[in-house]
Amino acid sequence: LVWCTGWEERANEHLPRALGLPGPLPHLVFAGVPGWGERHWKLDAIDAHAGAHRPLAWIDDDHFGAGIPYRFGSPDDPALAPLFEAYRKRTGREPRDYFAIGDAEAIVQKIADYVAAGVSKFILRAAAKGDDEMMAQTRRLIDEVLPLAAARWPKPAKRRAHAAE
Repeated sequence: LVWCTGWEERANEHLPRALGLPGPLPHLVFAGVPGWGERHWKLDAIDAHAGAHRPLAWIDDDHFGAGIPYRFGSPDDPALAPLFEAYRKRTGREPRDYFAIGDAEAIVQKIADYVAAGVSKFILRAAAKGDDEMMAQTRRLIDEVLPLAAARWPKPAKRRAHAAE
């Protein structure tokens, strides 16, 4: 039994106690950086530890959430082609069904699709190339999507404690 988490050695600070497991346990160290690629960024360390052909059970760190790539633009945008290809190869799924692409309303609708499927938290990742494009996509997310999301899913009002009379 080993920790296979981005927390690496810090997993032993909380997880054994929270999960009722003996600790400390060994942990894997990841050379990869989370992000896009043909393989999940943790697989090289897992293969090195367990062997590429050994069965294993994997519960992702954020198994109730979803990472949603988004892009203001068209699914036919050439910048998406390598991401789509890597996603298809890695998952066997059609990225147009999972990526949030289009205008602000289309991106909010894709978020709503995930919410309807039971996703309670997510990370929107700009499908962008280079720093300038990343910043431009992020700025549009902030300016255009966040107001629509706040209107669609308003935060509940905080309850105030009643002052003693």
